[in-house]
Amino acid sequence: MQDSPGKNHNLSLTILQNIGTGYFDIYSNVLHCVAGGTQANGMNAYAQASGAVINIYNNTYVEDAGGCNNVLGLDSTGTYNVTNNIVFTSDNVTMLTGDGTIVRSKNLWYGSAAPSCNGTTDICGQNPLF
Repeated sequence: MQDSPGKNHNLSLTILQNIGTGYFDIYSNVLHCVAGGTQANGMNAYAQASGAVINIYNNTYVEDAGGCNNVLGLDSTGTYNVTNNIVFTSDNVTMLTGDGTIVRSKNLWYGSAAPSCNGTTDICGQNPLF
């Protein structure tokens, strides 16, 4: 994990790149996108093999104004199971983006650019009161 505001390279907090097939778990983390890291994502996943299954669960993502571009950038093939996470943003940053298969359940999304919660068990727009 990396958090180096002010540098001109990728400042993403978590990067998954070319990990191939298999099952991978990302869980029980607190990730904080601080101001100055605007060339970054909270989590950036790309170029996974189509057989990759990435389980993202029990994490807390907090984005300060002027922090990450995207909180969860899941831009690759494979399956992403996004479960029981808290995502809090303080400005209009994209919380969830990507073209992989994204399965969501029991997440809390708070901020002006929260994804739609229609058809999921997610909660949108409820302040976690940090």
